[in-house]
Amino acid sequence: MTINVFITGQKRTGKSSLLQEIVKNFSASTGGYFVQRLFTGADFKAFRMVDFTKEDYVLEKRLIYLSEETNIFAQVSASGSSMTIYSGVFDTFGTEVLHESLRNNKKIILLDEVGRIELDSEPFMAAVFHVLDSPAFVLGTIKKETNLFLDSIRRRSDVIVLDLDYHEPDSIAQSIIAMFVEHSML
Repeated sequence: MTINVFITGQKRTGKSSLLQEIVKNFSASTGGYFVQRLFTGADFKAFRMVDFTKEDYVLEKRLIYLSEETNIFAQVSASGSSMTIYSGVFDTFGTEVLHESLRNNKKIILLDEVGRIELDSEPFMAAVFHVLDSPAFVLGTIKKETNLFLDSIRRRSDVIVLDLDYHEPDSIAQSIIAMFVEHSML
């Protein structure tokens, strides 16, 4: 049975940085996506979905103009008081990234991260469950909150959730790498 592992924890505790560190030695075997924070100057402006196989795993990117980027799924309003969501990025780009990862027989599929915005994208949620059902080893981060999508993932018998609020990052990294070895991901 394939095991799917998700890391959770409070915001900004290093979940994505930990995944970045783990998969750097397995990049040829890894597909999936990560979320990138976009800044203009010192100001946070947007979240963007990035295909792991097409770009370096860079969690924060500084730009002169936000319009230089594609696949933005959440953008801070001009006033900075709200965020506009573009769930269509999940419907099209995100869904295709996951299907392409399976077509290319990636042994590890990165889901960095799953949360609440995906609730508006039936195709993407279906693609996530398709990936979880596949023989690939899913490695992801999952928001520490509750909703139908996240709870459905956590309830699966093939999912392990490791919490950075209770475990040291090095311990989690060693456990995940041991799972990779056990499941012949090397």
